[in-house]
Amino acid sequence: MKTSTLFSAVSFVLTFCSSSILAQTASGNVTAEIVANADADNIDLTVLGDTLDIVLTEIADTYENASVTDNSTTTTPSRRSLGRFGRFGKRNDPTIIDVHTHVVPSWYKKLVPVTGGNPTPNWDMDTYLAFMSSEGIAHSVFSFSAPGANVFQNSQVLTIALARLMNEQAAAYCRANPTKLSFYAVVPLPYTSAAITEANYALDVLGAAGIFLTSNFEGTYLGNAQFTPFFDAMNKRSDKQIFYIHPGTPYLKVNGKLVEANPTPYPTGNIEF
Repeated sequence: MKTSTLFSAVSFVLTFCSSSILAQTASGNVTAEIVANADADNIDLTVLGDTLDIVLTEIADTYENASVTDNSTTTTPSRRSLGRFGRFGKRNDPTIIDVHTHVVPSWYKKLVPVTGGNPTPNWDMDTYLAFMSSEGIAHSVFSFSAPGANVFQNSQVLTIALARLMNEQAAAYCRANPTKLSFYAVVPLPYTSAAITEANYALDVLGAAGIFLTSNFEGTYLGNAQFTPFFDAMNKRSDKQIFYIHPGTPYLKVNGKLVEANPTPYPTGNIEF
């Protein structure tokens, strides 16, 4: 497969960070645009019920609260003490790019109160940006963590709708902080056709830097032939795509139900690490 991996395409990310973020959308129009774009792709966001209004409000607030001027262009992140890794300090102007970090909007934490066997942590953008500054991180390429959009297992319509809103939220964070943030988009696998649609939308319209994939999607692993059309579609794109592979909870399908597959004494959320 010719699709680039994360670590062989870091240079693409660095270029993308500064040149491919879309212009910020006025907060008053953003929710209508999100709904219209979803309708155009035959995605019914209303299946999410009250969650839809909560997410759209948060996205609109993200735009509303964004600074008119991106302060990162006039400030320099403080350089952290590298300790035993100090040999890297010999480089001239060592820029730190964080390519494994997660965002957890409050609405997503309510949907996923436990992650990897542990309570899902609290998170907010101001604290996140302050952490980046304190650690000398110039840019972060973030994603949602596992389970990604697969919160409502065995529900195609809910998974597809949630994936779209997650990507819209991620794009809002990046547009509000264009020199500091980029994102990996989620896709609604195991629903292959919908995943292709969502990947293309996130990459072409929202400006995603790559695609976030878990090691399995509801018990179906990435090497399964069911996913071949998805990878073929990504390979046929003119740009080489970054796939960021993240461990997920292992599942077996038993009598049509998903059962956590963990024959070890270790926490299930750690098995595929």
